[in-house]
Amino acid sequence: MSLLKTQDKWVTFNVREDLLKDMPLGGEIEVMIPALDKKKVKARIYYSRDLGSYATWQATKATGQWDSKTFEIKARPLEDLPELRPGMTVVYFK
Repeated sequence: MSLLKTQDKWVTFNVREDLLKDMPLGGEIEVMIPALDKKKVKARIYYSRDLGSYATWQATKATGQWDSKTFEIKARPLEDLPELRPGMTVVYFK
């Protein structure tokens, strides 16, 4: 049996650390949900954490550069979306 609390909806993104400046904790982002006729909604970021040293992006040069870590970001939609279901794709864009 699987239990699901449909009132507590959130989305998760994996973000390269150099893009975090546009995603402050408590900030708002706009996302698009393809399965809901490409509906655009605002979401508030409530969680941010690094995914560890294994989740890195390669450096652009062999020397003099460093790897960028990947961060997990979670956000809650600011409007009620009864049709949003677990597993649906949600796309972040600037």
